[in-house]
Amino acid sequence: MLGHALLDDAAQDDRSTRDRSSWRLGIALALATGLPTVLALGWLGTSSLRTGQPAQEKDVSLVAVALPRYAYLTFHGDGARHHPAPEYGINTVLRFDLDAPQDAPVAVLEPSMVSPSRMLRDVKVLPDGTMLVVQGYKYDSAILEYGACSPGGEPFRPFVREYRSPQLVHPYAIALMGDEMFASTQDSNTIIGFNMTKVRMKLEEGYSPLVDFNVYGDFRFRKHESYRGIACHENCIYVSVVNKDRISVMCRNAEGHFKETHKIKVKHPIGLLVDDANGLLYIASVGKHEGHVGVWDIGKKRFLRELVHEGMAHPTNMAFRGDTVLVLSMTQRALLEFSRTTGAFLRVALSGLPPSPECLALGNLC
Repeated sequence: MLGHALLDDAAQDDRSTRDRSSWRLGIALALATGLPTVLALGWLGTSSLRTGQPAQEKDVSLVAVALPRYAYLTFHGDGARHHPAPEYGINTVLRFDLDAPQDAPVAVLEPSMVSPSRMLRDVKVLPDGTMLVVQGYKYDSAILEYGACSPGGEPFRPFVREYRSPQLVHPYAIALMGDEMFASTQDSNTIIGFNMTKVRMKLEEGYSPLVDFNVYGDFRFRKHESYRGIACHENCIYVSVVNKDRISVMCRNAEGHFKETHKIKVKHPIGLLVDDANGLLYIASVGKHEGHVGVWDIGKKRFLRELVHEGMAHPTNMAFRGDTVLVLSMTQRALLEFSRTTGAFLRVALSGLPPSPECLALGNLC
């Protein structure tokens, strides 16, 4: 299934010949490679953000892509049980087929060789198929790494290792900046950094640790601040400070240290998602009666519009799928789809989810 970039009407005719050629190339390469992440092939197109502002103020560049077929979802779970069971909450990653939403979900995680997975939060699928999962259980906190699944074979992903730190307590989300992985925490009021290059160096030396332990990973501590979503854009980290109603923006200076440069005021922020190409930050905000997703222009430092839907009181996290954005709605137990260019609600992609859906990632292999 293929998504379509949106073209300015005035430029469409002049570019049609070039577009058709690039489009065919994009399809061929996407089908041949089967990459698990959105494949930026084919032609670029622009469509004005319809926000009540002049059209020339901001364009969103979208690309022809092979739409990810699978959604990997985590749920709040219940880490108080040694043997997680459905009645205690979902303590694994479930794969849902977006092309066949009526099909039953499939659990994809091989049991950890260190400890059972509990209270999972963020999930990321890397370009090589590696899956990273945040284990939020307060007394057994870790970032879990799983290998790639086998296309056409079993969906299970083999356990590889855990990332731990004595300062990693009740983590929520992770973000990657180059070879560094940053994790936000809810209870230890800090952001932990792990150097993935050092792990690979250990592997090249023939040492394959089940646990990568980082004692000195923190770079930011603030009393009484509870972090949720985290995202990276260029040399800056954006993190939701849920109990202070703001996004803290921390940028790396010439000495390599992160310093808070400014704040974005927003009520009860949870999940964050960055559109790097267009310089936009999507912020899931929980409301007492109705939540929303705010779209923040990073360059102009202002909100462009909001994504809203009746009953979406507790949006948690988001993912891009071609020219749409998928939003998990915890209270509705549903995955909602919105237009990236207009912000309009399009459809319910998944409904009847298990209780308390938390985070999601998309993939196209298995």
